[in-house]
Amino acid sequence: MRKILVTLFVLFIITTGLNITDNEVYACSCVGGSITEKLERSDAVFAGRVIKVGGTKNGDIGKLRKYTFEVNNAWKGQITKNISIYSYDGDGASCGYKFKGNESYLVYSYLGNDGALETNFCTGNTEYQSAKSELGLLGQEIEVKNNSTIENEKEGRFWAFMYMSRGLLALVLILLVYRQVKSRR
Repeated sequence: MRKILVTLFVLFIITTGLNITDNEVYACSCVGGSITEKLERSDAVFAGRVIKVGGTKNGDIGKLRKYTFEVNNAWKGQITKNISIYSYDGDGASCGYKFKGNESYLVYSYLGNDGALETNFCTGNTEYQSAKSELGLLGQEIEVKNNSTIENEKEGRFWAFMYMSRGLLALVLILLVYRQVKSRR
């Protein structure tokens, strides 16, 4: 019975997302380039406003934060009206680029290892007000497509399942502890 309780407790801690790791620091150095070179290196280029600063996921060298943009203009890639990209959760020294909520940017991004769009300090992201001279040099704009709600529904179902699983695991743990305490009396 004790082994079951310990196992359930460990599973509970793991599913709550407790992350006990050492934080590592990485230096970032960037290759320069013209606007044309930045456009060529990118898989997606767009201008938009940050509408949501989301959570994080593990990347190759640290945590990647999710940013959702409402896209106004696009120059390259399969761009939808609302698009999410990831950036390392740090400053320029760690190659991270922190976007501010409700601010507009010109964003250069690339496909990460898992197929999601990523960006960093070196890609050339610029606050929209400072990027006006670049916009004319990017060439012909492309169509911004409407979003499919299928992705949002899948993500919502995943998180609902995770919360229900955590709740069920907590309930089982509480019942087992109660049963153990009751049997000792």
